[in-house]
Amino acid sequence: MISSSELGADPVLAALGRLPPVSTVDPLPELVRSGRRRTAVVLDDDPTGTQTVRNVEILTEWPMEALCEQLSSRVGMFFLLTNSRALPADEAVELAERTGRELLEASRQTGRPVSLISRSDSTLRGHFPSEVDALARGFARPDARIVLAPFFAPGGRITHGDRHYLRRSERYIPVAETEFASDPVFGYHSSDLRDFVREKAGAGRPVVSVALSDLRTVGSSAVAAALYELPPGGVCVLNAVAERDIEVAALGVHLVEDAGFPVVVRSAASYVRARAGQIVHPLVTAIEGLRGGPGLVIVGSHVATTTGQLEHLFAEPPAPLERIELDVADAIGPARTGLAAAIAQEASAALSRGRIPVLATSRRLYRGDDAAEDRAIAKALSETLVGAVRGMIGAPSWVLVKGGITSADVATKALGIRRANVLGQLAAGVPIWRPANGSRWRVPYVVFPGNVGDTTTLTRVVATLIQAQKAL
Repeated sequence: MISSSELGADPVLAALGRLPPVSTVDPLPELVRSGRRRTAVVLDDDPTGTQTVRNVEILTEWPMEALCEQLSSRVGMFFLLTNSRALPADEAVELAERTGRELLEASRQTGRPVSLISRSDSTLRGHFPSEVDALARGFARPDARIVLAPFFAPGGRITHGDRHYLRRSERYIPVAETEFASDPVFGYHSSDLRDFVREKAGAGRPVVSVALSDLRTVGSSAVAAALYELPPGGVCVLNAVAERDIEVAALGVHLVEDAGFPVVVRSAASYVRARAGQIVHPLVTAIEGLRGGPGLVIVGSHVATTTGQLEHLFAEPPAPLERIELDVADAIGPARTGLAAAIAQEASAALSRGRIPVLATSRRLYRGDDAAEDRAIAKALSETLVGAVRGMIGAPSWVLVKGGITSADVATKALGIRRANVLGQLAAGVPIWRPANGSRWRVPYVVFPGNVGDTTTLTRVVATLIQAQKAL
């Protein structure tokens, strides 16, 4: 409920207060039935897209037999971790097109229809629209209509009047006015999503939107009508400010797909939950596969939210911690040789003393002269962190990684996670996985996005893990 004090504090909140009420019709049962007829495959450009769902499989490798296994089992949804946000644009496009071809072949072999979702960042950072277009081409549907739905409730990302906002304290900030719009690789200038599409795709790309008033009064058919009228390759922007809004919109997309109309969705994680027909789940407290002993925290993200959370964790530690800092200057300079081994030794020693090692990159943000140099710096940091984890002696009882790309690299390159089940969320937007057999440490794995939560969230998540251990 929006309070009267909030209405006076922010014109966006005041505008939200004048909207028609959300729909009273629950679309989730029909979306569950849709999952019995077709499988939604979510291509996740970093591991954080699992931050709203529960009991869904995620594959980090997908040979044809694995795709056919998933489709033959007639699951309603599964994830493919592409980690494509960490790739240059040409490699991301090639991966998306190849994966589209593989999914088309798996669908043909199994006779199971597929819905395509390209899950990306709720603050609009990613390879758009090139990655989505490539996926559609690979799936032999270059005429697909594109749905753009960055709404993400747990992170305070809403879309109203076609403008995308991020909530901070009691105000909504146009996303182009946040630090995320200044991303050195994926920067942009437009908060209006129709302008954002034109900025990224060119003025010739048709763009329409579904207004909240129509979504709430007309319902799912408003989305269907907009998609039916859209030319091939056009983009439909979905406005949403509440979970029910995105659920109603997801049903509209489903209706169009069931009619044989080609659609590819580019969304944040809230649409994914809605498309799966899942409720907004309560947070996880009992954790499958947890055991006693200290865990391991790895912090790679450099956004301000992460830095504040790291400072709070050490100011109010819920258990004995040991800070092990990876100096960025060392990781990208001559001192890099032997650095991973030294960090591994420190972390192993901390574990043996019953303390939680916190491997954190130094907080100074280094940037190159262009996107290629930025990626090279990020790669050097990631390789050092991965090498440190690989070199550790002994196993932690759980692993928490802060930062999307860092969590992907640690999962796949250090721990050898090829498949995992999403157990749920430890905090809003913070998923926990149970790795499958064959992983190096088959312990709970927490994927903690860099830009999720407030100053206390990292501390609370670590405390939740420790409390769950005490309850064993």
